Amino acid sequence: AEFGKQWYQRRVRGSQLLSASFDLTIRIHGLKSGKTLKEFRGHSSFVNEAQFTADGHTIISASSDGTVKIWSLKSTECLNTFKPALGSSASEITVNSIHL
Repeated sequence: AEFGKQWYQRRVRGSQLLSASFDLTIRIHGLKSGKTLKEFRGHSSFVNEAQFTADGHTIISASSDGTVKIWSLKSTECLNTFKPALGSSASEITVNSIHL
């Protein structure tokens, strides 16, 4: 399936593909259909990384805007936003720097 030229990072879970993109979005695609199933919007710069959480209910993303966001998989709403500590740069923030 063709997902466009903007995709930066992808993760697969079951029959779903999670993508983090330069267009400021996170998307879930069906692997077989290639169609966008859900879209998450709220970062103000490139989304560098996104992962499904172990509980299967949320997605966690890190962006060049210097934030890490927690998203509801069901509603696609942002549940929480974390900002880096003083003295940290946006390029240092990763999904793995947040412990839930």
